[in-house]
Amino acid sequence: MANNTGKKYGGRKAGTPNKVTKNMREFIGSLLMENIIQFKADFKALTARERVEVYCKLLTFVVPKMQSIEFKEEEKKDDKDMTPEETKEFVLKTLKELKKHDND
Repeated sequence: MANNTGKKYGGRKAGTPNKVTKNMREFIGSLLMENIIQFKADFKALTARERVEVYCKLLTFVVPKMQSIEFKEEEKKDDKDMTPEETKEFVLKTLKELKKHDND
């Protein structure tokens, strides 16, 4: 019988790591560590283009992906028309937005 109440019954609680995912990550990590010498040799045997492609793909697992930031039209203002105080406020607001997106 389907649950139409909108309430969650059973299953993992929010924030509980998935055991399968955890086990798979551990397996992949150990596989890489056990074969590090072979991986390095294979990596060096690749062409320059292939090495760059592999390197870029591996970076996605280490470096967080950056998101573009959109500014609303009302936030865009010709800097020639801004007072020094408005410029300061705009810069501080923009930096705050950037830090917020970096933390996401």
